[in-house]
Amino acid sequence: MITIDLPAWLPIQAVQFMAGGLVGVFANYVSLKGKGLIRSTLYRFMVVERPGRTLASLLTLVAACAAAIAVGGLEDMRITTAVAAGFTSGWAIDAGATPALRVRR
Repeated sequence: MITIDLPAWLPIQAVQFMAGGLVGVFANYVSLKGKGLIRSTLYRFMVVERPGRTLASLLTLVAACAAAIAVGGLEDMRITTAVAAGFTSGWAIDAGATPALRVRR
């Protein structure tokens, strides 16, 4: 069995929340790609074309997680709840940071 020793101030639910959040950011990319609003690869879209917006999304996700830790919102969450909350937050944050996109021809 693998054990991970986290700092006392970082509950395991925060790690689960962040993992779900990163999947939510990726899901927003997949959604935009599926709608034909973007044609570039994940790396090109996130790092090359819009590094500032990607950084804003990730920092906002970290801030949301820190706020949830500060108010004790993650303490008694099950793994599924923490991941779902992170996923929803990640998708919403990234969608908010993504400007109105137009289909490139």
